[in-house]
Amino acid sequence: MDLGRIVHGDDTERRGMELLLSSEIESWVWNRQSACMAFLLSRSDTAPTLLSRADVKRLAGRAIADFQRNIGEEYTMFNYAPFLLAGLLRWRLKDPTALVSGVDPLAADFLAIIEEVEADLAGRRRPSANLQRRRSKILPILRDLKQELLGEGTNPDLLLDIYGVSGA
Repeated sequence: MDLGRIVHGDDTERRGMELLLSSEIESWVWNRQSACMAFLLSRSDTAPTLLSRADVKRLAGRAIADFQRNIGEEYTMFNYAPFLLAGLLRWRLKDPTALVSGVDPLAADFLAIIEEVEADLAGRRRPSANLQRRRSKILPILRDLKQELLGEGTNPDLLLDIYGVSGA
């Protein structure tokens, strides 16, 4: 994650992203590589445009896995999953129809996992105080992400809201 916070300049961004993308994304650690990529994609207008469609698919798989691993748990390892999705939404700078429901099949995958997480969070009986607190922060972010995926997003501060929830 530190790399994502300190990288400045197109060349350094490119090299950092190449390094991350050359690794085995399936074995990334949620608060290291996933967080780093989320930061890179969210902090500049050039980073998302460096991605290829194949990169977006691989990163989508990582984000979905990060969502999935929290279902049934306390969502203590969830912070960067929505942040990575929001960063991927910024690929629209390169492809305006990216991750738009009805146009891009990846949008349906993200909508499905978001709905699973929403159902899990809303359906919990006797959640811990920590989970209740997380749930009150996570659910509004998930609603906004769904709106973005549906092409109906209206929250210009979505990345800032996610950044605040992640405690970054």
